Amino acid sequence: YAADTTLSAGYSHEFRLPRGVIRAAADTHFESSFWGDDFHTPGTRQSSYTKTNASITYSYQGWSVGIWAKNMENAAVIAATASGGLPGPATAFLEDPRTFGARFTVEF
Repeated sequence: YAADTTLSAGYSHEFRLPRGVIRAAADTHFESSFWGDDFHTPGTRQSSYTKTNASITYSYQGWSVGIWAKNMENAAVIAATASGGLPGPATAFLEDPRTFGARFTVEF
């Protein structure tokens, strides 16, 4: 689980309006390929990938509404692996695929 190259970047900005605030944020993460175990078992190699997340939220007087998206590239990323013995096969558990949604909150 040790990629040779890892890069992360993010940006957020708040737009103040006469009635409310818009908050926008985005972040991205890149990792080069790596093996999920010490033995390089087939099925445990993670290809290089990029994952990007974004959200935008409007808030005003104790309530907010927003939309968000995670893993916008729908990258298949290994979260954990388990070898069934050498020379394999192995089982890989993946992180969440592309997800998106909306939210509405009220403060009282």
